[in-house]
Amino acid sequence: MYQRLLLGMVILVMVSACGSAGAPAPTPTTAADALAVEDPWVRPSIDGMGGMNSMGDAAEEGDGMQMAGSNSAAYMTIRNAGANVDRLILAESDVAQAVELHIGEMVDGVMSMRKVEGIEVPAGGTAELAPGGLHIMLINLTRELNPGDMVNLRLTFENAGVREVQATVREP
Repeated sequence: MYQRLLLGMVILVMVSACGSAGAPAPTPTTAADALAVEDPWVRPSIDGMGGMNSMGDAAEEGDGMQMAGSNSAAYMTIRNAGANVDRLILAESDVAQAVELHIGEMVDGVMSMRKVEGIEVPAGGTAELAPGGLHIMLINLTRELNPGDMVNLRLTFENAGVREVQATVREP
């Protein structure tokens, strides 16, 4: 009887030790530790310009004006491992004269965009910024954005503070 009890305790200890290896990661201690920005990318600026310069004239090769005044958009996944909701409340970039948080919506069968005041990142969840949905709009670009280029983004969150992110320019 004593041997069975001892064997049972040994098995219980071994099972407990194995179970702890798959234990969840500890909860982040601060809002800043809780957020992760993954796979940030930006559309090339050639999209939407159709070969026109900022004056609406057909762009000539080498005129340096082809992308001035055009727009682009930034996308990413924002993960929040924390226990509290956070919000992206501001985005900035040196490649655009203005940067706004937007959502794409279908209205009467037509896709339209509108500015939003913030993008919620749920506790223990994600916010997906993707084509056709939430995104960061880069308005009046200050330079051409070609595939492979890097774009600096400064993201401000309500709780986690500021994040500096580098996004790769790529085709959707």
